[in-house]
Amino acid sequence: TKASFVIDCKTRLILSARASVDKPHDLKFMDGHLADLKGKVNPEKFLADKGYDSETLHDKIKAMLGCVAYIPVRISRNNREFTTHGLRRREIEKLQKNREQWIEFYGDRSVIESTNKMIKHTTGSWIAEKDSCTREIKVLLKGLAHNFDDLMRLCLIYRFERGFQ
Repeated sequence: TKASFVIDCKTRLILSARASVDKPHDLKFMDGHLADLKGKVNPEKFLADKGYDSETLHDKIKAMLGCVAYIPVRISRNNREFTTHGLRRREIEKLQKNREQWIEFYGDRSVIESTNKMIKHTTGSWIAEKDSCTREIKVLLKGLAHNFDDLMRLCLIYRFERGFQ
């Protein structure tokens, strides 16, 4: 079962979750994620791994969320030369070449990866159910359990900082 989560880097909360037993390509989940986020959040930036690199997705993120997507560019081979198609992808490619600037923009990606690891560590990565619908539901429930656990942590931190008033 393949899971896809959109995570807020500041709180580590899952903002959107999708699951499928078909194990589709990562881009197949994005339309649902963007629909979940549109009008509900105003992110400063959108981070994703190379699996999500496409000019169309960059355009959708800009149009629906009003922010820039920082997604590492996959270099495609065309006529024996390496080329990158698309205005937004070429901008990201230039940014990637400046290592310090790229780390400044893309550095929060490690928070996303560590959150994915936290989800697997606290809820387990193995699903025993054979029914595909039940497997998808179980993955989404793991995301919900993570959010509940994280909200409890955030609430305790907030109360601690305010002196438990």
